[in-house]
Amino acid sequence: MSNRIIALSTAVICTTACLAPSAMAKDNLLQSMVPQTTMPEIDYDWLAVDDDKREIDNEPFRFAVPNDTFITPGNEGHWDRDSNGRLRWRMQINAAGAPHINLGFEHCTLPDGAEVTIEGMQWESFVGPFTSADVTQGELWTPPVHDDRILVTITCNDEDQLFLQQEVAITKVNVGYRGFDLLGARGSSESCNVDVACPEADEWRNEIPS
Repeated sequence: MSNRIIALSTAVICTTACLAPSAMAKDNLLQSMVPQTTMPEIDYDWLAVDDDKREIDNEPFRFAVPNDTFITPGNEGHWDRDSNGRLRWRMQINAAGAPHINLGFEHCTLPDGAEVTIEGMQWESFVGPFTSADVTQGELWTPPVHDDRILVTITCNDEDQLFLQQEVAITKVNVGYRGFDLLGARGSSESCNVDVACPEADEWRNEIPS
């Protein structure tokens, strides 16, 4: 078990999710065409014990467990063109049974015109588009998507394909194990009403030492 965890203040880091079935859930062609990576199962028993200890120690509320990855448009995923003819890279990430997933791009430089979106494969939960304006000190941390299987999409101009392959990497896949009701209900997908873009959320966007 990693000694680094994902936590948040009880007042920040939430996203709005519309939990209606996604059209992509029935898109067998998309699911078979776009490569997928699967995250390890979560040790819920260990987390339950550790969360009790964290509560006693008055530590921040933990909602996800980080997984180290190195997923880039150059080493994984599928390139094609979208309906507007723009170059597009896509990758599926699976975390079976998780109520939500969020990502950390700790190596990220987006050229002008490039956009990153993340959406649920089974439910209509969506964040983005993110552009170069959302990258801070070479990193991009996304709000959670309320689904256990997500589709990451990056669109760009043709001349920027090689640049993206070299300068964008998903280095953290943060697998949720409880929602944002702050009551500790495992598997909840409820969200609070605080905008993830608010300044108060900044210090909680990344993982903190346990």
